[in-house]
Amino acid sequence: MASPNLTTDIINDILDQLTEYDKNYQKNLKDLRSCMLINKHWCTHVIERIWSKPFHYVGHADKRIINTYLSCLEISEKQSLIENMIDVNQISFGLANAGLNKESLLKIKSTFDYPSMLKHLHFRDILISAELWCNYYISKKNPKSNDIERNYLVILEYLLKMISKRSKNLTSIYLYPCAGYDYISLLAEPGICRLFESVRKLELVEMQMLLDGLANVCKNVEYLDISLSKISDDSQATNLSRLISSQTALYTFCCKSSSIYANQVINSISSQSKYLRMVQFHDVNFTGCSPLYGLAKCTKLELLTFHWCISVNYELVKPLVEVEMDKLDDVVIHGYVCKELREWKEKIEDRAVERRLIALKIK
Repeated sequence: MASPNLTTDIINDILDQLTEYDKNYQKNLKDLRSCMLINKHWCTHVIERIWSKPFHYVGHADKRIINTYLSCLEISEKQSLIENMIDVNQISFGLANAGLNKESLLKIKSTFDYPSMLKHLHFRDILISAELWCNYYISKKNPKSNDIERNYLVILEYLLKMISKRSKNLTSIYLYPCAGYDYISLLAEPGICRLFESVRKLELVEMQMLLDGLANVCKNVEYLDISLSKISDDSQATNLSRLISSQTALYTFCCKSSSIYANQVINSISSQSKYLRMVQFHDVNFTGCSPLYGLAKCTKLELLTFHWCISVNYELVKPLVEVEMDKLDDVVIHGYVCKELREWKEKIEDRAVERRLIALKIK
């Protein structure tokens, strides 16, 4: 039997081996649940692992996760939901026939503080799961309830406020469009926008309307991945630039499917020249873009990618090929680019090989 005195680091290493390389989420969850049975110490670590990204291990949106989160609400919050005609105690916790009065039901607490364990949040998952919850527990079990959309927004608001208040370890947020789900206004509320204060990894796909608010709140992003092909005006481009330049230390920047705001992006990333180690451009149209002087200032780059971009000509990349980037080891190119950039790529790679050979000789 495994020693109960294994350190936290060793237990986490074991759990990593069980889950890191296997994409079978159902198997991962089964293996993790088996580890919960070893002892209380292991159980706590496994629970924290699962609830750091609960939708990941389930593999899809799931109303049961919403059940668990609702069980973590404060008594006053549960009471407020009941006043909003959403009796979460009796609907979601299966206690309607347990012989408990309403006051006793309100005082029931969850075994763990699950919201505090959340580290990675995919908004699409929680949006769909909240709708599944409403459709099942309110629409199906209460056919007379004809205001599902209202109930959905109420539930979502309480969930997001709880997560914002208690998820101090939330480091990754993924924001993708989800047709039919109106939650943009919720994210702007003071009690919810704090979600983004501690985020280190932020992925945005067509979330232009959030740029202004994110630029005001997000200051600690280290990994920024954006895909905003539908920016419609200069103000949105300006907000995107503010989001980039307002970060304390941005190490990785990935820009996808963009065109009209390429100039603003390039100019703003120069503000992160002391920190940027990786810059990637995917399907970016550089037509009309000024030379990449802003990017050339990022002399600590280690990886630079141009993936099927348009108008990558010599005039655009001239500032790059003329500057010395001692840290740059890899330049990845897919698609058509000017010959000068390819020659520069070969030069960078040859230098990286020489550097590795010298390091081996020293050893």
